[in-house]
Amino acid sequence: MKEICMLFGLLIPYMADAQALPFHQYPIYPDNDLGLTYQHGRSSFKIWSPTAEKAELLLYVDGLDGDAFKVISMDKGDNGTWNAIVHQDLHGIFYAFRIQDGGKWLHAVPDPYAKSVGVNGKRA
Repeated sequence: MKEICMLFGLLIPYMADAQALPFHQYPIYPDNDLGLTYQHGRSSFKIWSPTAEKAELLLYVDGLDGDAFKVISMDKGDNGTWNAIVHQDLHGIFYAFRIQDGGKWLHAVPDPYAKSVGVNGKRA
């Protein structure tokens, strides 16, 4: 019970911030071009994160373990989007995204628009 009370004590301030705007004022992304666009020899990545200060694309050989073999800074686009284009064939390569928010890098996450993911859904 003590652990549960501590958990709620830590979460309540963040929950209040998450509800700072009325729902109808939340930003939206109107297009349907997010995620990976793969072509042989060229892969284009696009995410929507309007509050991000920076964004990175992480490339992995393995779908579950290991460090990224390449980290690519994404370019800020319009309407809160972030873009990266890789001019090589990434067939069989796994990827994830991470953003910087409030001066801190958040944990890497898989592409929510991915058609398939690696083991345990950790990477797309």
